[in-house]
Amino acid sequence: MDSNVKSLTKVQLQKKVVELSGITGAQEITIEKLNKKIDELLEQISHLESMLVKKNNLIGNKSSTEMDEVLIAKVQLQKLGEKALNRDLTNEEARRFEIFSKVIQNAERLDSARVNIPRIKDVTPKELIDMAQKRLPQDSNE
Repeated sequence: MDSNVKSLTKVQLQKKVVELSGITGAQEITIEKLNKKIDELLEQISHLESMLVKKNNLIGNKSSTEMDEVLIAKVQLQKLGEKALNRDLTNEEARRFEIFSKVIQNAERLDSARVNIPRIKDVTPKELIDMAQKRLPQDSNE
């Protein structure tokens, strides 16, 4: 190796230094880009993890079958949506789109119905008594 360096002229050495400087500069730029990408991806992972935690807290009472149906429907709708961007959907695909949409709409309706039903531990004893009195038939003598 030393004999190769000694045999190079000063001009050749300068060319090599310039060439190597260019390579290291390009490597530094690539490293910076990759570090930025890593930071973005870590941020995205953090965001998705927080969304997942929030989603799990909201799901709470849902059965896994309901979640699986909705998840499958959403994934399939996304795939059909991607196909629809490139071409018209076939009749079969359009029918599947409709079915998956209905699955998601029904799940949303069920969710909204669940939200409107108070849980027992969220209701005060006075509210329970008031609800019971509303359900009892009114005595005509009073």
